[in-house]
Amino acid sequence: MKKYLHAILFIFLPGIIAAGCYINVLIPWEDGNIPYFFSGQFTEQEVLTVEAAMDEWEAACGVTFEEVLPNSYAYEIIKTGRSNTWASSIGENNVYNHMFYGTGTDAYSHVLHELGHCLGLLHEHQRPDRDDFVTIVWNKIWPEYAFNFEIRNNPLLVEENYAYDYYSVMHYNSRGFSIDGSETIIPVDPEIEIIRADHLTADDKAKCSEIYSPLLEDEN
Repeated sequence: MKKYLHAILFIFLPGIIAAGCYINVLIPWEDGNIPYFFSGQFTEQEVLTVEAAMDEWEAACGVTFEEVLPNSYAYEIIKTGRSNTWASSIGENNVYNHMFYGTGTDAYSHVLHELGHCLGLLHEHQRPDRDDFVTIVWNKIWPEYAFNFEIRNNPLLVEENYAYDYYSVMHYNSRGFSIDGSETIIPVDPEIEIIRADHLTADDKAKCSEIYSPLLEDEN
């Protein structure tokens, strides 16, 4: 499998209270199989939320999430117990595959977003052509989280081959990481309102399929 050098960041949703970064290799999960395990005290409803989000990604692009015993390779889903603390490693990174599961509302949307990172997707608003579609209000973003808005190339697919998706589960809402509640992402088209979807959009599914379909075909 071809590997790509990439600067991996923990990608955080609005409201997160911790951050970190490291350099690693960004690759998709081999054969589209993602082993995972839970770490911490999850309620039955929280487990069902994670499993439902996994089901949606599986149906979208043919990947398989498989619960396994704890091990250093598998994707660890960690219950933080901290308000609005959500994060994930990106792709199968061979070092520490994990999700931080926070608290707060819209848990299902958060989990869909983090699983998108797990599968190798970056933020929609970080794609190379984003300035054609949105304006980033840098002076309204908490400085320590500004990296979540920097343009990045995803080596696993060409984002520009897809229409800009304001409603992707991988797009922040318009007030992500705002220092005062004002907008941090403003659409160039004033008629558009950024509202992240509660379910995968057509392009979320297509991008995941672009990454994993070749691997699944090779497996068959």
